[in-house]
This record gives sequence, C-alpha cells and structure tokens, in this order.
Amino acid sequence: MIAASEIELRAGSELLLLAPMLRVDKGDRICLVGRNGAGKTTLSRVLAGESAPAGGGIKTTGTVGYLPQDPRTADPDQLARSRVLSARGLDAVSLRMAKAAEALAMPGINAEEFDKSGERYNRALDEFETGAIEVSEEGSPEAVDRDRRSHIEPDRVGALHAAVA
Repeated sequence: MIAASEIELRAGSELLLLAPMLRVDKGDRICLVGRNGAGKTTLSRVLAGESAPAGGGIKTTGTVGYLPQDPRTADPDQLARSRVLSARGLDAVSLRMAKAAEALAMPGINAEEFDKSGERYNRALDEFETGAIEVSEEGSPEAVDRDRRSHIEPDRVGALHAAVA
C-alpha cells in the first residue's frame, strides 16, 4: 500500500504537482496522464521511493514495483520480459519456474525426480502468482497467506509425464 499526503513536486522553483492525498492499495493499478513535463515520471519515482518529494510524506507497506521508462537505465543484455519481471522482484522466480519445467521435460526422468521437479515448479508458480513475499508493517519479510494455490492436478501429472517421456 502507498499512502501519500500533501505531496509537492517541483522542478527548481516551479511547482509541478500538489497532491493533498493519494492512496494506492494492494492490487490497485494506477495510470498517470498529463502533458510532457507535468511531473508524471517524477511522481512515479517518488512513490517508488527512488527520489524524495519537495514536500509531504509517503508511507508504504509491502513492495512497490517500478519500471523506469528510460531504456538507458537497463542492462542492455537483459531481455525485456526479465526487466518487467524484475520491477516486481519476479525475475528470479521466473527463472526457477523455467528450470523446474525444463527438468520436468527431461526424457527418461524417473518418478521421484519428476515429483520433486513438479513440487519446485508449483512452489515457484505459487510465489510468482502471489508476488513472492510481502513485507510486514515492521518491515520484515513474511510468507503470504495464500487462499488459492496453483499446482499440477494429479490427473494431469500422468498426461504430462507421458507427453515428455
């Protein structure tokens, strides 16, 4: 969650934006619209914690994903998909999913390794779908209580195993 009050953004002495109150709750998506130079990128950077406002205060709980619009700030060898996922801290989780899926598809994989790889894949998928971890009010990571778990259904395991064998 992001809660901002009396946010003031300036370019030198020019006031770009004065926002009395802004709140973004978990799961919300926002869109900033305005003319060039209106302060959209500056506000995004401030809300993500990458720079400070000229005035006002911001309180965040949990993680805040921010993907800079300037491609020069990125690693030129990084794929666009990885860059987008890294804004939410999901690039490593995606890599673990890919490795587990690769292990599941290995010809001649035995049942025990298939089960272990399936469990690794399911854990990574669960992390990916829930955003991995959340940060508590005190700032310490804690596991997310998941209402909905994704997994390979038992009846599909046989079909998947047969398809890759």
